[in-house]
Amino acid sequence: MMGLKNKIFVVSLVSIFLLGVVLLLVLTNRMNVYQNKLIEDLRTTMMSEKQEKLKAVIDTAYSTLKPTLSNTKGEELKQELAARVQELRFVDGDPNSYFYIHDMQGVVIAHGSNPKNVGKSQWDLKNSKNQYIVREIVKSAKSGDGFTIFDGYKPTEDKYFPKMTFSRYIPEQGYALTTGFYIDDIEEIVEEKKAILDDKYFSLIFTTSLVTAIAALLVSSIGYVVISRTMKPLEEIGAQLEELSIGNGDLTARLNISSNDEIGKVASSFNSFVDKLQDMLHKLSEVSHHLSLSTSKVESSNHQTQSQIDKQLDQVNMVAIAIEEMSSASVEIAGDSEASAGEVESCFTNTRQGQELTSKTKKAVEQLNHEIRSTAKYIEKLNTNTGDISQIIETIQGIAEQTNLLALNAAIEAARAGEFGRGFAVVADEVRSLSQKTTESASEIRDMILELQSITESTTESIKTTGTTAITSVQYINEVELQFDSITNSMKRVQQMSAQIATASEEQSTVSREIAQNTTEVKDIAQTLSKQSQESVEEASIVNEKVRLMNSQLDQFKI
Repeated sequence: MMGLKNKIFVVSLVSIFLLGVVLLLVLTNRMNVYQNKLIEDLRTTMMSEKQEKLKAVIDTAYSTLKPTLSNTKGEELKQELAARVQELRFVDGDPNSYFYIHDMQGVVIAHGSNPKNVGKSQWDLKNSKNQYIVREIVKSAKSGDGFTIFDGYKPTEDKYFPKMTFSRYIPEQGYALTTGFYIDDIEEIVEEKKAILDDKYFSLIFTTSLVTAIAALLVSSIGYVVISRTMKPLEEIGAQLEELSIGNGDLTARLNISSNDEIGKVASSFNSFVDKLQDMLHKLSEVSHHLSLSTSKVESSNHQTQSQIDKQLDQVNMVAIAIEEMSSASVEIAGDSEASAGEVESCFTNTRQGQELTSKTKKAVEQLNHEIRSTAKYIEKLNTNTGDISQIIETIQGIAEQTNLLALNAAIEAARAGEFGRGFAVVADEVRSLSQKTTESASEIRDMILELQSITESTTESIKTTGTTAITSVQYINEVELQFDSITNSMKRVQQMSAQIATASEEQSTVSREIAQNTTEVKDIAQTLSKQSQESVEEASIVNEKVRLMNSQLDQFKI
């Protein structure tokens, strides 16, 4: 593991390195900005010189052509300009230093390099970048600053290079006098200048890096020596603290204070801390001894308390079980009482229904007895009427017999009368025949009357017997009503007793539940006390163990 001295040294070294890197980055950035500004200023200066040169060349050419422009017109002017422009060069012997003239429609008026283009329109002439060259030249001459830059074809190189032209607008004829030259030499000069600056830039960076590295090495060496001297007292403090941390510390030892700087103050503070720690550990040792004795007593007392609570919990459990059984029995008794009350109520209802049926039966039997007596009277009357009819039948039978005798006598007399009595004889036969039929019918009716009288007598006897039975039934029904009244009164008493038993059972069940609930609460409290007592025993054991451990730790220090 890296020590504090090495950490400080590494941090210092890294800080110096980062400072050097930052300085190099700042220097690099400033050098880049400065170099770019120099290059841009050089390019701008050279472009300005080129522009001034083109302006001067055009002004010279215009001065040369001005007499012709002033004194000549029409086709003659065009021919004269074509001839004069073909001869003009702004650099002797340079074929690329020619001039040319266009009108505002791009038609070539004069061309110093290629006379064949005279009279042709170059309005749609484009370079390799699709730039309309003549259009730009005409536009710049008439309404701009006269300068146009484009890529122009250089026959000697057979390539396109940047080219700058300057055009002067001639308003009298509407012509644009133009010349130009390639400016690729500007970029060549700029690149050469940039290469020189790059060499100086890298040389400066190398020198700065070398100086920074040497300075970092010197500073880190000096810092290492200073840090080593500074860290020595701290190392002594660290060694002392390490002795204390591993339990072999001598609290009677003190650090030597050899300076009044921050390290000396730290050493003095450390000695003060050890003084207080020594005093504190001495007091703590005494307290630990007393605490060890107290925890031993508490642990023993907790064991006894735990034993008593366990016994109490067993007794409470037994009481709770007994009360629970009593409560269950009370609930069963209450349920049976309620069921018995229900059965009694059902029997009471059936008894009332039996009383009602008995009362109705009594009334029906009394009505039947009344009807039987009425029927008996009618049967007696029927028997009397039957006797009267029997007498009338006997009378009719006597009359029929007499009529038969009279008819027989009439037949005899008719036979005596001969022919004169024949019709009367026929009537006498019919009368005799009717008399015989009447006698037979009367005999049959008499037999029927006799049978009816026999049935009537039997019915009368049966009705009498039924009447007697009805009277006896009424007596029995009266006795049944008395029994039902007695049963009803008994049922009412049983119902009242069942209700009282149910109420008492419910009250007993309620009280039992309350007792069971209180017993459960007592049981819960006892269990909680048992748990707390157990925890107290465990905590006491833990505290006792901690005290022994603390004593063993305190014994490691020399106080």
